[in-house]
Parts: sequence; C-alpha cells; structure tokens
Amino acid sequence: MKRSLFHILGCAVLALGFSAAAPVWAQVPIVYDGSDPTMLQNVPTLGNDVLAPSGSNTGKSNSLAGNSVTLETGGTVAGIRGAMNSLDADEVSGNHVIIESGVANLLVGVQMMSASIAGGEHYALSSASYGVSSRSNVVSIRGGEVVVNSVITPIVGGLAANYGTGSAAALGNLVGIEGGVIQDNNITATSIIGGSAYVRGDGEDVEASGNAVWISGGEFRSVNEIVGGRAWSNAVAPGTATASNNTVIIDGTPIFTGALPMIYGAVTIPAGGTMVDNILHVSTIGLSVRGLENFQLMDFMLPTALANGDTMITTGAAGADLTGVTISVDIDNPLAPPTIVAGNRYTLISNVSGTFAPVSGTLGGLSYTISIVTSGGSSSLVLDFRMLLAQLLLSLRRLRTQRRTRQ
Repeated sequence: MKRSLFHILGCAVLALGFSAAAPVWAQVPIVYDGSDPTMLQNVPTLGNDVLAPSGSNTGKSNSLAGNSVTLETGGTVAGIRGAMNSLDADEVSGNHVIIESGVANLLVGVQMMSASIAGGEHYALSSASYGVSSRSNVVSIRGGEVVVNSVITPIVGGLAANYGTGSAAALGNLVGIEGGVIQDNNITATSIIGGSAYVRGDGEDVEASGNAVWISGGEFRSVNEIVGGRAWSNAVAPGTATASNNTVIIDGTPIFTGALPMIYGAVTIPAGGTMVDNILHVSTIGLSVRGLENFQLMDFMLPTALANGDTMITTGAAGADLTGVTISVDIDNPLAPPTIVAGNRYTLISNVSGTFAPVSGTLGGLSYTISIVTSGGSSSLVLDFRMLLAQLLLSLRRLRTQRRTRQ
C-alpha cells in the first residue's frame, strides 16, 4: 500500500508550511542579498559572517520560533541559522532557512556535533544543567551554491547539542533539497542530516526521531553522507540513544558526482542504540550511491519512465545489507504509471547482501516477486512481474479453444 509522504514525514512536513491554517512563519522574514553586510553576525559556535536572526551574536536569537531566513542572489555568507539558543532551556522550533540563490561559502570547520547551516540549533555549554530540544526546523535548498572548504561541514535541519548535564532531542526536522549545487572541495567533508542530537554527560539520553531528508533535485559533488537522523551519546558512559522514524526520500533527478555519498536512515553513536522504522523512499531511476545502511523499511515507488531492465539504485563497495529490512513497491503516479507487462524485471538495488525472504504481491493487474538474484558473483534485489494465476488459466483456456476451432 502506498503511504502518503505527509504520513511518513509527520510534523516535518507541517514545518514546511503545507497547511491550510495560519502561516507557520510568524516573525518578520530575513532576506539577505549581499547589499547590507551589517546583517551578518559573529555567532558563537560558528564565527563571523553568519546569516541569522537578530540577537544570535549574544548566543540566543531574539526569536526562537517561526523565523524565516533566506539567502538570495548577491549574498555570500559563512554560515546560516534559522534560530539558535546557547544560553538557556528554551526550545528552538519551527524555523526555516531557505537558500534561493547566492553562495554559502563554508570556510570554517565545525565540530561533527555542530553544523554550518541549521534550521534551528539548541546548544548547552559545559556548565549547563538542562535538556536541549530542536523541533520542526527546516532547511530548504532551492538554488544557489553551498561551497565547502572546511574539514567538517554538516547541513542540518534541526540540531540539539548538550555539553553539560542533560538530555538532547532533535525531533521532526527536515532538510529539503530541490536545486542548487553542494560543492565539497575537501572531498567527503559534508554531511546532510535531517535532525542531529548529541550529549556529552554520563548516562544522559539522546534522541533523533521523526526527522527527514528529502532530495528531489540539485547536484551533489563529493558529499560524504546523507542521514535521516543521528543520535550521538557519551562513548564512555552512554545513556539511551534513539534514532527512529526518520526518513530519506529521493525522487526527481538529483545528480551525485565525484565521491558518492553513503545513505543512512539513522545513525547512533556508539553503535547499538535503538533504531526502528527508519524509511528509505525512492522514486528515481539510475541513482548511484556508495551504500545504504540502517533502514528498516524501503519503499520503491515505480516512476513513469521506468523501463524493463532498469536499475533504480546502484550501490558501490559498501553495498546494502537487507537483513531485517521490509521492502514494498507501488506505482509512483497512478495517473501515469510505467508500462508493466508479464516478464518484466527491474533491479531495485544492485550489490546487496544479507538474509532476505522473497516477497510476493499484486500490482497493476500482475503478480510480482521481490527477491535477491545472484549472477556473475554479484547479488541484486530484483522485481519480477508475471501473470496472475487466474489470467494464466484464462489464457490457457483461450489457447485450447483456438486449437479446437482450427481442428
């Protein structure tokens, strides 16, 4: 059964403003086109030339919710924040960073648990004793160029990082990319993460759930990884790390070049945290990635242009371990379905491993089977179509009738 993307993304979709109710963005929009450099600030954890709401240079934006911060043609910045708070327990929520055009020239490296571009950031210093939360924040990249010249440069929908005593939660955040270029000059320094949470304190809980990365276009040059949600705990005395119900959606015609990215549904650090119901939702053809990992559900939506023999995802050396993964297929656009006939075979993922029991069902009036097929030393997850038994019996009856008529 085809699941609605609104169902899959939950509050992250609502954060984009897809609602008939009052607009999500309650604050005065901030738009930077380079004409007034005084709009840029020196922001704690990031440095100079940062585009952010007023007050961010103090460590806490004057508004923590409902901000809209846009980079347009002519603007060049070193980082972007929809809102940030590093002073107290007030949550950062419902903010939107938009890159329409212009250049985000990311010169300064940040810690892996921070971000160069974030829809919202809630950050607690080592002296703090409260929890931090970043919820329903969004980064939308529609055009322009993000140039990475630093060692570590995450782009995160919502970030919660706690260096003190207390928990951290990144919930329902989203990175949506439909255009533009992400150019990684350091080769694999860039991470694109729906929601990221970090705790340093012993035994503190950390959660990154309900987050998403939605890619429908754009060019990605040597991007290192794409992650639905990441929960990072203290390695020596970890608390509970949970990264569940995160989603990576890839549709349209994105272009991955150079060093290919790894795609993760979720990541927990250290390994072994709780990862449940993380979803890969794909409706594109000919996508090449380094590998797929930590997905419990994979939805393949067959696009209109899909032809017999096509491959939807080609994985590199990292491959895709399908042990414990639930696979489903459906038609992406019922009004313009692909041409499917009995005998057609499609490769859903090349270079797979693990234990996977074949799945059968019906689609478009035909029976199908999803299974792992090995050929030439390489295994692939394939989708085979055949006639339904009733159709086959009907065809046999017709054939017999034709033979009797000829006799």
